[in-house]
Amino acid sequence: MKHTISITKIAGLALVSSVSLLLIGCSSGWPSASAPTPAPQVAKVATSNYMPYSESAVKLAMAEGKKTAVFFHGASCGSCAKLDANIKANQASIPADVAIFNADWDKNQDLAKEFNVAKYHTVSYLNDSGVAKNVWGLFELNNLVAEFDTPAPQASNYMPYSESAVKLAMAEGKKTAVFFHGASCGSCAKLDANIKANQASIPADVAIFNADWDSNQDLAKEFNVAKYHTVSFVWDDGVKNVPGLFELDKLLLNF
Repeated sequence: MKHTISITKIAGLALVSSVSLLLIGCSSGWPSASAPTPAPQVAKVATSNYMPYSESAVKLAMAEGKKTAVFFHGASCGSCAKLDANIKANQASIPADVAIFNADWDKNQDLAKEFNVAKYHTVSYLNDSGVAKNVWGLFELNNLVAEFDTPAPQASNYMPYSESAVKLAMAEGKKTAVFFHGASCGSCAKLDANIKANQASIPADVAIFNADWDSNQDLAKEFNVAKYHTVSFVWDDGVKNVPGLFELDKLLLNF
C-alpha cells in the first residue's frame, strides 16, 4: 500500500520546525535585536557665585574671565559674619562676571601667607599675576563688588589718607595711624616735617596716613578727633587718639 503525505502536513511540519529552531536559538543565547544602550550621563558640576575656596574652582573662574576674590573669615570673627550674611542675603545681585570664594583663615594659613593676608576679615582681589590687592574691613556686598574697579593704592609708609589704603595696610597686618593736621596749625607742620625727614626709618610694618582735619570732618567725627594735631592709632576694635606729638620716634612708641 502506498503511503502519501499531503502538502498541508508537510507545510505544518516545516512551520513547527521553524518555531522550534527559533525557541532553541533564543534559549541558547543567539543574538537578537534589542534597544540601543543609552550613552553614559556626564555628571554636572555645581556652579555658584559665592562658594568655599578651592584652587581648581578659582582657576576655572579666572579662566572664564571672571572677576575673582577670596574672602578670608574666621569662626571667632563677628565682623566677618556680618559680611558673610550680607553676601548671602544679596547673592542674587552678584554680577554674572564675578566669583567670590570664602576661606577660613585659621584652616588656610598657607594660602593666607601666599596672599599676604595677616588677619581675618580680608578680601583678596586676584588677577592673572596673583593678588592685585587686599582690602580689610568690608561689610557689604556692594562695597566688595565696587572694589574690583578701584585701583590698588601705591605702597608707601607716609601718605595722604584714603580709606582703601588704610584697609590695605590693615589687611597686611601693619600698625596703622592717621595724623590729623590743619593748614593753620604750626605745630602740625613740625610733626609733618619730622616724619618726612626721618621717613626712611619708619619700620616696614608701620603705615602712617595724614588727613586734613578741616577737609575730613566726617572722618574726624568717626575717629572722635576734636582738634588739629591729633594722631589716631587704628586697631581692629577701635581707635586710640594721642594729641601733641612732635617727633616720629615718639609717634612710633604709641603703637
